[in-house]
Amino acid sequence: MGRNRKNLYDKDSLLLLLQEHKEHLTSTKAWNEYAKQHQLPHSSTLIKNFGSWNLTKEAFSLEQARAHRPVKYNSEQLLEILDKYKSKFTNIYDWNMFASENQLPAFQTFERYLGKEFMEEQTGAGGTIKWDEDKLRELIKSNFPSKPPTVKEWNLLAKEKQLPTHMTIIAYFNSWNLMKHRVYHS
Repeated sequence: MGRNRKNLYDKDSLLLLLQEHKEHLTSTKAWNEYAKQHQLPHSSTLIKNFGSWNLTKEAFSLEQARAHRPVKYNSEQLLEILDKYKSKFTNIYDWNMFASENQLPAFQTFERYLGKEFMEEQTGAGGTIKWDEDKLRELIKSNFPSKPPTVKEWNLLAKEKQLPTHMTIIAYFNSWNLMKHRVYHS
């Protein structure tokens, strides 16, 4: 059966077939789980046709995928980024959203290398984010605009982008199903 399916896909047919599923092309692991549930081609088929996972994501006009391991920054590079974008460090949440969109390090990276006290002195953006239902609604919709994520999808993204876990969301919405209703049907 594997041999017969080998030639079913070419780049053009994959582009058409997967266009409505492209938001799930986050990582090979996440894609393979999603693809299995929806009877879509395995990541190895995509890689074979497009050349690599990053090229697959580029073919669907997704933002350039980060390397599998995070980019390492030294203190000097972080200070340059801090100086250049100081006005964007209004709070941790806003910075991490901006950083994610612009492929810059998360706030936690700055704290790790430069120190929490230094970052609070320089930006005033310290401490934990004060979440509320509106901020979480905006965060969820910006990352999953067309349909609600599963808990697993959310936690994969949360880990990658250093966002709040599903438990934080449940704490504000009382359940995952209530979150889906309030965010997508209200």
